Amino acid sequence: MTMLEVGFLALLVTAFWWSTRRSSRSTPTLPMPRPPKQASPAEVKPPILNEEASIEDAAELLQSPPGKPVASEVQALLDDADRLFDEGKIALAERRYLKAASSDPHSVHALNRLGIIYLDETHEYADALEAFQAAFKLDPENSYLAHNLGLALFKTNHYTEAACYFELSLEGGSKNALRYANLGVCYLTLRQYGRAVSALRRAVALEPGNAEMKELLDEAKQKDEQHKTLTKRIGK
Repeated sequence: MTMLEVGFLALLVTAFWWSTRRSSRSTPTLPMPRPPKQASPAEVKPPILNEEASIEDAAELLQSPPGKPVASEVQALLDDADRLFDEGKIALAERRYLKAASSDPHSVHALNRLGIIYLDETHEYADALEAFQAAFKLDPENSYLAHNLGLALFKTNHYTEAACYFELSLEGGSKNALRYANLGVCYLTLRQYGRAVSALRRAVALEPGNAEMKELLDEAKQKDEQHKTLTKRIGK
């Protein structure tokens, strides 16, 4: 056997050994994150409605961050995106908002609108959560963003955290019935019926003509009474 043949044979043996070693190596198992605490599907009620971004709501979110002027090219993108958003051209609006957020990562307005698109239009709730978290981090005093973040947390089954942000959105004496209603729905999901009744009473007091909120309040009262009766029986 020539030296060339010996070298070639050695190369084949080495290649076979390496491929066998790789195939026998076990694939490392990455730790999975713990899933959020979930309620029974029959008990989960979606939030009633999402707050649609009105002109007033959008106006307070245009600063990026609050107090800092928006660059003219970014503002042009936001204006164009807002127009497309209002016209219902959601896919085109999303592209403009993404470009604005890429040009200015501190654009609260772009991040909030992206969150609304993912929450209401495309139902990509994880993306909505990420967008609202980024926006809220830039403007943590904004109750509108706190409420939107609560909606995204609810949609991703983080009910306890959602309740915290709904509560936060109501600080300062808010008179927003929708926020109280969503807080009540969240407490219903968590089986905290007394708190659900309290929140939904505030919602109905603010919007006495809202039949859906009244229905939710009646349901919360019924479940609260059932829970109290059961607790008494167990206590005996």
